[in-house]
Amino acid sequence: MCQYKKDHPNAPLKELKEWLLNEHKIDVSLGTLSNTLKRSAQLLQSSDASRKDEKRHKPAKHPDVEEALFKWFTTYEDKVDMSGTLIQEEAARTLKKMHPDAPPFLFSEGWLSRFKTRYGISSFKQHGESGSVDMEQLEKALPEIREKLSQYEWRDIYNMDETGLFYRMQADRSLATKQLEGKKKDKERITIAVCSNGDGTDKLPLLVIGKSENPRCFKNIHRANLGCQYKWNKKAWMLETIFREWLIWFDKRINRPVLLLLDNCPAHGVKSKLPTLQNTEIMFLPPNTTSKLQPMDAGIIRSFKATIDYIMHDMYSTISKKELNSHQK
Repeated sequence: MCQYKKDHPNAPLKELKEWLLNEHKIDVSLGTLSNTLKRSAQLLQSSDASRKDEKRHKPAKHPDVEEALFKWFTTYEDKVDMSGTLIQEEAARTLKKMHPDAPPFLFSEGWLSRFKTRYGISSFKQHGESGSVDMEQLEKALPEIREKLSQYEWRDIYNMDETGLFYRMQADRSLATKQLEGKKKDKERITIAVCSNGDGTDKLPLLVIGKSENPRCFKNIHRANLGCQYKWNKKAWMLETIFREWLIWFDKRINRPVLLLLDNCPAHGVKSKLPTLQNTEIMFLPPNTTSKLQPMDAGIIRSFKATIDYIMHDMYSTISKKELNSHQK
């Protein structure tokens, strides 16, 4: 797109938008186009550098073997934790199958690096549980879910989900001049239940579940002023009794018919045994699909935890500065 703009300097943004849609089936906003064009020179320079690097790379000695190897890789990358050693061993087996009379070839670390570059293979960290989703069950459930959601306005559709917060766990990386010994992680946790409606106009007070009935930090503090609900049990987990209390509180707080989406967590119980509610209709999402369907799993909880992390980091930085000053004195 930047090259097109360079070749057609008088082309307006609307023309660029239409060109992207027609040529590449990409539909973006005019604001995105404008922001991208501001970096046009940098992007074109990076593209030229990439082409020069491609020219410098050695050509593959056995391109047909690498093509077969890449097909094997894409077939099993979702099923097996891939490693460089595994790829190298499979490459040697593939060469022997396809060219039994070929002279021995060393699939070295250098070859592995070039192979990954040629086929765009990178190292990724596995996040969440979306890989365990039953896609067939999800597809079957979607029509019924959409039918139910269509009966409510966005402001009347709520979703509640719990998350564990390991608030004392420190980062596993640190700047240093030498290799540092690892320390046992502090896995002290609390459970937090987050709830909001579809358009974000009603963010409910958090439900916080801790291990102590009367934590020291609550000393001389009236719990009604906390801005959240606090419950407790020895493991700081969501329990069916706690959930039922929260559900009754939620129903009384809402003075209009609403739909509450929930996952099938055992602590939520079964629909037939839940208390009678005046304003709330409950819909349980199908098992093994909530990481794809549940709104709170679509970045809301992640954003919430990122905010907490920022606050905690700022607090610990202040404490660290005080400790550092005391050591210096």
